[in-house]
Amino acid sequence: MRGAFTAGVLDVFMENELYFPYVVGVSSGALIAISYLSRQIGRSRSVFIDYMSDRNFVSKKFLLTKRSLFNFDYLFGELAQSKLPFDRDVFALSPIRFVVATTSCLDGMAKYFVKGETEEFFHAVAASSSLPFMSMPVMVEGTPCLDGGMAVPIPYQKALDDGFKKMVVITTRDKNYRKDESKRQFKTALKALYAKYPNFVSTALKYPHSYNQCAEELERLEERGIALVIRPREPIMLRRTEKDKVELQNVYLRGRIAGLEMLPRVIEYIKK
Repeated sequence: MRGAFTAGVLDVFMENELYFPYVVGVSSGALIAISYLSRQIGRSRSVFIDYMSDRNFVSKKFLLTKRSLFNFDYLFGELAQSKLPFDRDVFALSPIRFVVATTSCLDGMAKYFVKGETEEFFHAVAASSSLPFMSMPVMVEGTPCLDGGMAVPIPYQKALDDGFKKMVVITTRDKNYRKDESKRQFKTALKALYAKYPNFVSTALKYPHSYNQCAEELERLEERGIALVIRPREPIMLRRTEKDKVELQNVYLRGRIAGLEMLPRVIEYIKK
């Protein structure tokens, strides 16, 4: 739910007609980027703030019926069609190259899917946003996938691999945040729930270390001018399934403030 911060930043970008030729998203970032490509200001805000309390979208009963806390069929179906219309035409015609990162449950490695090249692209977005313990794997082109953040917590390397020399990165963690690598991991539960996927379990157990490595490397990229990072100044304290609209609105507004403050720097960074 920290993604409400990202939604705030991207709304500011859209209000200022700031669009990039390439976007790579992971976890909630992948979900939010959909409305960025469809150029719908405020849509991601509504998903996070107005519909997190919608029992058609989030409910423990879905853990039994859909094997996920979140009802992505509703999100991409009824919600997108009528309640909170999604402009599929603008999304489909967007020239932006949109890459979504997931974690393959088979080998535990990052697996990327590209809009326009992946027939089951919205399955990939659902997979990238499917957190361990809250979801079972989502099949994408025959591969069971889960939260992309497990394999690639911050996907800057994909942009570098695809030939980009500079990037703007939005993260939802403050600069000083690091995972506690000594903290006990839920090894037994992971093995029980994902027994068929030992490589995914191994990747999930290494996640704290992977995140810290990514955070350190991102700071080095920032120092070298390769990355311009937009992040919250102070920690965002939300539950993963936070439903309090006031709390979520506050985080969204923090994203807007950060976006407005950084906007001149982003524009100047692009010019250079």
